[in-house]
Amino acid sequence: MNRKFEAKLISAFGRQSKGVIQLSQWNDLLTRLQEYDFTDVADRLVQDLDVSGSFSVSSARFYMDSMLLGSSDIATRWNTPVPRKINVLLWRISRNRISTRLNGRDRGMDLDSASCPLWSSKGESTDHIFFPCPHIAPLWSQIATLCEVSIPINAFVPSLITWVDHSSFDVDKKKNFDAVIICTFWSIWNYRNKLVFRTVKPRLDVLFDDIQSISFFWIRNRRKKCKMYWDRWL
Repeated sequence: MNRKFEAKLISAFGRQSKGVIQLSQWNDLLTRLQEYDFTDVADRLVQDLDVSGSFSVSSARFYMDSMLLGSSDIATRWNTPVPRKINVLLWRISRNRISTRLNGRDRGMDLDSASCPLWSSKGESTDHIFFPCPHIAPLWSQIATLCEVSIPINAFVPSLITWVDHSSFDVDKKKNFDAVIICTFWSIWNYRNKLVFRTVKPRLDVLFDDIQSISFFWIRNRRKKCKMYWDRWL
């Protein structure tokens, strides 16, 4: 260590060491500092989370997301006419992060039954509750008829979420169709929760009517310059 750096260090401390103990500690500090190569570059935060070595909020967030969030083959979707919490629900469904009975049992919850509340012959999984369940599958046929499309071959949760991607609609109609799909997922989950947690059981026979009216309300009122009319929606 050169004398110039030592003088800067003394100046930084404000005064030179006095006494045997302080002088010993000072010499010990100088000896330890010999191991480091100091430069005149300004101090900065560094990290080993990415190759640049520079700290940034975005790199820290990316690292945390990669550690905490589950991976999925389905890209995150966001439909602006759909309320935020419903978009978040679809994201959770796509990653099997909803509180079905089988998911609860796998997390150690003490449940009386893990069977589907709609059809007790099967366990309530994310895949089952949204399509194969005999009480829910006909609903998707009604959605297909409403939107004049065909149900995906080997339909299951991922293919239903990405159903719109394989349609021949233009951009505007795809946005509307996607909103109907998301509304259907939300309506099914909402119906299931009412069935499980409320004393008055909901009506399954009006579920399609609810989807039709709610999705129309979202699209008509939350899309700018949208020219949709109820008589054409029916």
